[in-house]
Amino acid sequence: MGARGPPGYPGMRGSPGPKGQAGFPGLPGLSGFRGNDSMSLKSEIQQLTTKIALMEKASGFTKFRKVGQKYYVYDGLEDSFDQGIQFCKEAGGTMVLPKDDAENQALLRLSVASGLSGKKVFIGLTDRQREGQFVDLDGQLSNFTKWDLDQPDDYEENDCGTLIVDSGNWDDVGCSDPRPVICEIET
Repeated sequence: MGARGPPGYPGMRGSPGPKGQAGFPGLPGLSGFRGNDSMSLKSEIQQLTTKIALMEKASGFTKFRKVGQKYYVYDGLEDSFDQGIQFCKEAGGTMVLPKDDAENQALLRLSVASGLSGKKVFIGLTDRQREGQFVDLDGQLSNFTKWDLDQPDDYEENDCGTLIVDSGNWDDVGCSDPRPVICEIET
């Protein structure tokens, strides 16, 4: 007495009841992609992937500074001009060359923050092709220069450009002298 037995077998389904009232409207769903939307999304993903790759390269260095759409990076290397070019190439960039005063100031700040005061940092300018005509690593004249007073002077075959860390101005020096190498990595 008072104890329940096991449930019985389910019975047959009954007939449907009357239709109820309409519910509240739901939130709008996501619209499907149209042709242009898909291309735009692919383009944005590609841009983000490129930016992430750039940041990963830059963050592999001990010192780096974002400058516009690129990074100036330094890892303590002091070497000849040619070895510096090779190092930067292997790192996925090029030897640093400021294109305007803002970039020159950013290079100066990175150099000071890296403890390079009193030194001269190689920049990607040389007059090896034609004496007295300093060009970038692609052989093009630079639209921006910041030569120190009476520089470049080509004293004793000084064929490679540097940034003077204490002033932010440029000087020409011998290419085989070991100097700090700063690279720029851009998209």
